[in-house]
Formats: sequence, structure tokens, C-alpha cells
Amino acid sequence: VETEAFQFHAPVKMRNDPLWVDVTALFRSEPGSQITPLIDLPELRPRLGVYMQRLSKLENVLQRDFHIEQITGADKTVDVVVDIFNRVNSGGTKLSKGDLALARICAEWGEARPTMRRNLDRWAGRGVGGCGYHVHHPGGRSYEDPPVNANAAESRRLSRFFSFGQRTPTTAPPPAEHSTRYRATLDLRQPPARRSS
Repeated sequence: VETEAFQFHAPVKMRNDPLWVDVTALFRSEPGSQITPLIDLPELRPRLGVYMQRLSKLENVLQRDFHIEQITGADKTVDVVVDIFNRVNSGGTKLSKGDLALARICAEWGEARPTMRRNLDRWAGRGVGGCGYHVHHPGGRSYEDPPVNANAAESRRLSRFFSFGQRTPTTAPPPAEHSTRYRATLDLRQPPARRSS
């Protein structure tokens, strides 16, 4: 309420700061309930009238009627709808086909977001390793001469690989299978697929 700035929730920045007001809570709670934390702090009392006026103006948005334009028709493909939205909303965030698809799925299926988050978390743990590779030297070094020998060439290649910077897998690899018959042989075959219950 101090600067009248709208921002997404940032716990570190907004925690224990009464000047940040949850707009959703403001719209869902009783009128005036969000002003109580501000009244209790003596250092905010000189500007309390300004804060109350700002919160009241924000609450009054609920009393306004907004026109909603509906564009329908069998000829309105996803591409047409996205193009119309981007033209109308030219000053705002561009809408992608994925955004529109997600909005449509969520409108029809209320559990879409939690289900997708669960699956994304599950899929995120499927990695088994990785590295970062730079096409050029990461420090910007440009070699003018070709490598003198194979060791110099290998050194240049290795300087472009990094074993960090990728997402660390959260699942452990399957246990190694040891053969009693061939003890000195490393088994590189894929482990049998695990059955999910």
C-alpha cells in the first residue's frame, strides 16, 4: 500500500511487512479486515488514512461491471484466437498456444494444475546425470593456432565441458547386478524395467 505496486508473492521480501497486502485475501475477507494489522503499528498511523483510502479503492473494483467480449465460431482455430488475444493485449504479455491450451484444460478439469505439478515433479527425478557443454571456450578465449598435438586438442575440448550446472537427479540409479560367474565383467545392459504399482 505504500507504493501501490502489484507484484507476485515473494516470501522473503514480503514476510512480516504489513505494507504488502494479499489482494486475494482482501477480496475474499470482510471489508476493512486488512487494515487491522496497519492500525496496530504506531509508526504507520501518520499515513493510515492514505492506506485506508488505497485499500478502499481496491476493494471497490469488485463493484464495477466489466464488459466481456466473446468471439465464437467454428472458424476460430487456436491460431486465430491467439492472434486476436495478442492484438487486443498488445501492451501486455504475449499469449502462446501452450498458455491457451493450459487455460482451456484448467477450465474443463479443475485438478489439471495439481496433476501436472505432480507429474512434473515425478518426471524431474528421472535424470541420471548430465553436463554442460559450451560450443566455444567459456571464458571467451579464441585460439589462433591449431592444437600442437592430440593432448592439446583434448585439453581444448575438455575445457568446454562442465560437470555442474545441470539439474541433479533425485532418484537413485538401480542397484548394480553382480555376476558370480563373470566377476571381472562389467554389465552395461539396461536393468529390467521396474513395474509401477
